[in-house]
Amino acid sequence: MNSGNWNSGNRESGMFNTKQPKYINVFNKKCLLDTWDNAKKPDFLYFDIDKELGYKGSFKKSFEKATKKDIELLKALPNFNKKVFFEISGIEIG
Repeated sequence: MNSGNWNSGNRESGMFNTKQPKYINVFNKKCLLDTWDNAKKPDFLYFDIDKELGYKGSFKKSFEKATKKDIELLKALPNFNKKVFFEISGIEIG
């Protein structure tokens, strides 16, 4: 689960690292990795990308199946920011 290169540590975004970071960025703000790992995430965040719909279209299609509980789980995520969520997904949250 690395986005960097040549890392043996988990969840690292840099290069040539052996340790797992203590913090990650969530909604553009620092968050303890343990806090993120322990947060309950809504199921609609896990979806396949349809080539015809693209990323945001696929995100919206998955969101259409979200329950009220899913929306509350989304809003309860660490550092949740509806502007950042909209920028990424194209979905407006009230």
